[in-house]
Amino acid sequence: MSKDPPKGAGGMDTFVRNDRGVFEDPGQAANIGEDRFFTPVQKSPDLFPPVPPKNYPGDVPFGATAAPYVSSTFDGIDHHLAADLAATSERRKREMEPFSGKRVCDLGGYVLEELLGVVSLRSSTKGMKGSHDIFPLPTSKSILGDILPHFDERGLGWMQAVCCSLNSIWGGDAVFDGKANEGCTQCIRLLGKDVLRFQNLELVLDDFSWIDFFATRSIDYKGDEVKTARSFSWENIRHALPNEVGRVPLEEVCTLGARHYVQHFDSFIKSPDQWVMGRPPRVMVEDKDWAGVCTGLVESGVCTFLEREEVFSTGESLLLNGLFGVTKDEWVGNTEVYRLIMNLVPLNGIAHSLKGDVETLPMWSLMNPFFLQPHEKLLVSSEDVRCFFYTMSVPCSWWKYLAFNKVVPQACLPTHLQGAEVYLAAKVLPMGFLNSVSLAQHVHRNLSLWSAGHDPECDENPPEGEIRKDRPLTVKNPSWRIYLDNYDLLERVNALGVSQQQGTVAPAVLALRQEYEYWDIPRNLKKSVSRQLRAEVQGAQVDGEDGVAFPRETKLAKYLAAALALVQLETVTQRQLQMVCGGLVYFSMFRSPVLSQLCVAVY
Repeated sequence: MSKDPPKGAGGMDTFVRNDRGVFEDPGQAANIGEDRFFTPVQKSPDLFPPVPPKNYPGDVPFGATAAPYVSSTFDGIDHHLAADLAATSERRKREMEPFSGKRVCDLGGYVLEELLGVVSLRSSTKGMKGSHDIFPLPTSKSILGDILPHFDERGLGWMQAVCCSLNSIWGGDAVFDGKANEGCTQCIRLLGKDVLRFQNLELVLDDFSWIDFFATRSIDYKGDEVKTARSFSWENIRHALPNEVGRVPLEEVCTLGARHYVQHFDSFIKSPDQWVMGRPPRVMVEDKDWAGVCTGLVESGVCTFLEREEVFSTGESLLLNGLFGVTKDEWVGNTEVYRLIMNLVPLNGIAHSLKGDVETLPMWSLMNPFFLQPHEKLLVSSEDVRCFFYTMSVPCSWWKYLAFNKVVPQACLPTHLQGAEVYLAAKVLPMGFLNSVSLAQHVHRNLSLWSAGHDPECDENPPEGEIRKDRPLTVKNPSWRIYLDNYDLLERVNALGVSQQQGTVAPAVLALRQEYEYWDIPRNLKKSVSRQLRAEVQGAQVDGEDGVAFPRETKLAKYLAAALALVQLETVTQRQLQMVCGGLVYFSMFRSPVLSQLCVAVY
């Protein structure tokens, strides 16, 4: 079933044995979120001096320990949310106001009130206002109303909050009741477009609980939000696994250096003097559920049975890995659905890292030079592969490295293995292996390039039309991009003909679907998009009519609720600050000047 790559199907042309891995530490395997691979990287600023991370095999790595000048309790009372650094507000808080059920567009007045309460924290003054200066911006409701006559009271409240915060960053008085000059007026009208777009979002805040939030998520030692490892049963994970598990031989969809890596995996194991070994991670399955998990994983094609003698030995012990689940925030009846994660910290400690195609992963910041002409609209199409990693089977030479740290119950074993010490081992490309991301990106790129076939006249998904990190932004129209299991097609079309094309299937998408069918790769129909003016692309909500992108609405509501809950607390922990600041960084990725100001404000 193998195919030769078409000309220009690079991306993983070479491999380097000593390159930095996909993850900086083996323990980063758990850094997988629902917005997961296609969201902009959320880097929460280090609010306190960093401490080198400690890795405990099987657990989420952590590092920050309490500074001597910061309390680790809420008002002297121990609390599991107060187990890290905390800070106390200098301003007396009022009784907490409930925001559940309120619309975001109604909160401008409250945000303004909170800003005025901390106005003394503004930057150093920039001096007096000149007659031609833009700053300070007017914050008077009457003056803003004259400039923006189409705004209602709620919109003017948000405009006041925006102008107040920008004045604070500039360094002058946050409140300015003077009139605006012509340049300032034009700036306010431009800001008004963003505020109006934000106000038109039909977002309603839900109840926010720090206890509920940290029950399924945590903050790692770098300040990144990660989902918490959970114990699981077969019922938790079976709904997340498609029937097509292991249908695609990994070596047949890889080319060049990547294929060599897959076929000669033993050659990429470090010499014993370079091994980093630790305590084997846990298999987070209770004994009563383990037999069902073993049977289910073997029957579904995810795993196989290995006798003790077949498992790789380090000379001192067997190389055994861990298993855990992370929530998908989905339910089937009364059962919560988990994504199965393989904790391959032991294998990561003895395997060479591979840079490869991880260096090509597109970021949203690459789209800054992407412009629409006044007569153009943008149509977005998307395809998503369901459980992409587990659809690819690895060669049997990999299996000995992929065994898990729990003996299979005798009741699960076939007759010829009865009485033997048997372990479960993965047969598919594992989530949690340090080189899986690079290989998955390489495979999906090949599938997209192969979708054009070998017809020189076919112009679907050409290599020069790809948006990737290691190349300048393409001028090809349409352009396409791959981010692991997700494919996006961006078509600039004439505004006059957009209504006839909207909702139809683009030829490039149809070609890719045929390639999926050839390899028996399952599509995620819930995430499929066919030529829409508004769609989600890598965690961003793209408006192809206005030519703008902004944060995903669900994340906007979540982080706004968290921020409002945070500012009402007398004492906050570092974990809470990191989580909220991580959300602010994510928002700021869409407006780079704001991101720079956030860094200045924090540091």
